[in-house]
Amino acid sequence: MNRSILFGCLILVDGCASTGQAPRAGSSDAGLTKDERARALTHYMSSLIYEQTGDIPAAIEELQKAVNINPSPELVVKLLGAYYVNEDYENAAKTAERAIEQDPENVVLHIWIGRIYYQLGRFDDASASFEHAIELNPGNALAYEALAQIDEETNDLVGAVDTYTRMIEITPGSAFLHYRLGMNLIEMNDSANATKELERALQLNPELAPARYMLGLLYIDAERYLDAIQQFEMFLRDNPTHAQSKVNIAAALARDGEIDLAIDQLTQVIESADVEPEHHIMRTFLILRRGTRVPTGMTAAPNGAPLVGSVLQALVKRSIGEPFAPLLLSLDDAEGDLDAECNQYVNQIVSMFGEDAGEFLRGQLEATLDEGAQSRTVAIIHARTLMALDRHDQAVTRLTDVMQTYGDEKWAYYYLATSYQEMDRPEECEAALRKCMNLDPTDPDVLNFLGYLLADEDIKLNEAEKLIQRALQMDPENGFYLDSLGWVDYRQGKAKEAIEYIRRAIRAMNSDDSILRDHLGDAYLLNRDTNAALREWQRALRLDPEAEGVQEKIDKYAPRAKKK
Repeated sequence: MNRSILFGCLILVDGCASTGQAPRAGSSDAGLTKDERARALTHYMSSLIYEQTGDIPAAIEELQKAVNINPSPELVVKLLGAYYVNEDYENAAKTAERAIEQDPENVVLHIWIGRIYYQLGRFDDASASFEHAIELNPGNALAYEALAQIDEETNDLVGAVDTYTRMIEITPGSAFLHYRLGMNLIEMNDSANATKELERALQLNPELAPARYMLGLLYIDAERYLDAIQQFEMFLRDNPTHAQSKVNIAAALARDGEIDLAIDQLTQVIESADVEPEHHIMRTFLILRRGTRVPTGMTAAPNGAPLVGSVLQALVKRSIGEPFAPLLLSLDDAEGDLDAECNQYVNQIVSMFGEDAGEFLRGQLEATLDEGAQSRTVAIIHARTLMALDRHDQAVTRLTDVMQTYGDEKWAYYYLATSYQEMDRPEECEAALRKCMNLDPTDPDVLNFLGYLLADEDIKLNEAEKLIQRALQMDPENGFYLDSLGWVDYRQGKAKEAIEYIRRAIRAMNSDDSILRDHLGDAYLLNRDTNAALREWQRALRLDPEAEGVQEKIDKYAPRAKKK
């Protein structure tokens, strides 16, 4: 988080820009004598000289003397600016708070104190200050912009969407505001409204290339493949070397049944300077799906994906009648990170080319295993493909067979635990995780997984806390680990600690999360703050309208909040 970039600009509105001009006389200096005005002005001018020479502490000292004589809003804002530049946010906050007590309807002061609170990490206070500035001046764009930035910085997607919606009501012709609203709606998985906002942004400004790119992705998800291709082609006119746009065109073509054209598109990327292992993986998969002979070398396993790449290469050989078993059998002793490759490439095949592509890959792997190609690597990739398709019961069967055939394997147990969790079988999940932890007692993800499972089941909470604390020692700002510890605190009845950790978790995540908002609502309820709990549950429901049990809690506690 770069706060100096977000809030470093000191140029505001209504006379608080650092122009070097003397403060105007106002109501606050009406009772001053001529001598007092002169002394205040002398200190102010001295502060400007110190500011010009870079001696900010001396400038602050002179400004403070000026304010002590003449506490006019203009001089106070000058002092706040100096504190801000000097990063003395504590004194800045005290000064701003005193000034607001004297002048509670000064919009500029509320914006300043919001900026200062932000620097101090007091995000709720900052948001409240900007909201108050908006109440005093509903058209104040600066307060809205600052509020939206805080929403995005703290992962409050619902707040960001609401703020941008309010901004658009004031400035409906802003393409950028529609774009930002659309981007936040994408994060909320509200594709329909995100599409409308990005389309509106491009109507207002057809040159807004990022909106065009994101709209192309939304069109792919909506199965509007020709529209998606058109958007990416227009984006490429201004960004001709953007490899991912060409990959997205290939994905749209493949989903639309144009496999040959998709392969050609990926070949262009592979022959460019921007080639990555994933491009080879995707082209080899499409060659497999097409099922025809190709020139030697087109399906070679790339560096960076030796295991998944080799499996796909072997499947292509099998599809055209060439010997393939020796290649598969050699993989179990080959070097490579199978977990990392599955996380990236197997999941990518499903996400880029759709669930039908995942089913095709599953069938190819299954047929190869049924034909007697005994390979632990192929079996695990098959299990991961089943998991990507939410076929967790079948994944459990395959992984169990892997262990019976090849012996204990850390990742096989971890995947078993994941599938058992999805199938709501906590006892089997715990057993698999403990075996996984016995094989590698230092993996923080395993420690956190088991700790969270115990907390969620409300059992063995002391052990759960120790496991998660060990994970946090290795990765102190991991949002998942922080939420797990907060959930343990909640189960132990420690409401304030739970609130602190879950709030930190939300801010540490890449995006807002319905489950974490639900957890935070529960923690607030434990703290007897029903209104705050309802706000978080409502956020959870907007992030995921199907969130289990959340609507029931809102229905139960909303009447009590209204009465209170």
